[in-house]
Amino acid sequence: MHRFGPPWLHGHPYGIGWWPGILLLGLNTLFWLALFIGLAWILLKWIIPYLIPWITDIFGRPPAGSPSLEILRQRYAAGEIDYVTFEQMRERLEASYQHIEPRPPA
Repeated sequence: MHRFGPPWLHGHPYGIGWWPGILLLGLNTLFWLALFIGLAWILLKWIIPYLIPWITDIFGRPPAGSPSLEILRQRYAAGEIDYVTFEQMRERLEASYQHIEPRPPA
């Protein structure tokens, strides 16, 4: 073997060959890719609960999954409350989702 030549030209000095390097390169790439995706997933799971109220506040609507508003609709549909009571309670619930500062009408 030539002393200053590249190892792929004359073979590896320890007789290992070239395929373990390619295998380790692929495993290294998979490791970093999995780590990046995992960290992004954890970050999104942590941030999304804080972003949903902020986004719904931008558009001025209560959250779609509001359990209290859904219960109110079910009680109205079942006939437990009348229309006037339903509207009063709905307005109170929707007002509780708004900021403390009143918004100008759009």
